Amino acid sequence: MSEFDVWDVKARRGLGAAKFDADQHPRDRKGRFIETGASVRVWGGGRGTVVKNVGGGRIEVRLQDGSVQAIHRNYLTVEKRPDGTAPTGKAQAAPKAMAVEQPSSDAAEFTPSTLDERIPVSELKPGQPVLVYGTRPDGEVRQQTGIVQKVSPAEGGGWTVRLGGVDDLVDSVDVGMDDDGVARLLPEQELAALVDAIRRDDPNAVELARALVAKVTADDDAEADRGGRDAAAGVAPSSVSAPPYGSCSGSRADGCR
Repeated sequence: MSEFDVWDVKARRGLGAAKFDADQHPRDRKGRFIETGASVRVWGGGRGTVVKNVGGGRIEVRLQDGSVQAIHRNYLTVEKRPDGTAPTGKAQAAPKAMAVEQPSSDAAEFTPSTLDERIPVSELKPGQPVLVYGTRPDGEVRQQTGIVQKVSPAEGGGWTVRLGGVDDLVDSVDVGMDDDGVARLLPEQELAALVDAIRRDDPNAVELARALVAKVTADDDAEADRGGRDAAAGVAPSSVSAPPYGSCSGSRADGCR
């Protein structure tokens, strides 16, 4: 566990975490399960209701204007489950599988019109400080921060991201991510201040760590919600900063995700 998570409960290793088929148990950008009938918020603005799973991480959502769009899960934030309760990423509360269905003939492909500074997990490099939402060794999907030590293909698909701390004085933790998982880099200035505090044994390091995680989480949420297309009104995007996940035919070098 890294210094960034020093106030957190240490991961319990070796508990035989449940493994879900990512295509039939899709999760939102924060690792919570997506279900038919769930209320979701769309990247860049707008809200809707989940209609069905069309595979490849793409979820059909009926927006507030009645239109239907196929939106990659990384651009969705679940606000409420179908029964009105809070979203969950807990394995023991997993909903039934969402079978992959044929896309609706009238469903448009969602393309983000606002900034997305997250990067694919597959492109992470050792030494990069990141925030991710992934599966910890105890089987729970949650927010995790730390410095990338290694990224490797996971058995059965997806990626294993090993995160550590600033020094080798704390345990590293392996975080499981889906094939199309994304990560957010931590801001350099705040990170440098935290690294300095840790190495000086500054008693304020824990508070600095909390503040850093709070900032990057707020930045992530703000980027998901700010400006861009008003999906509720069905307004088409005027500019595109990134191609939609799962719909690009080029390579990652071309900006595909």
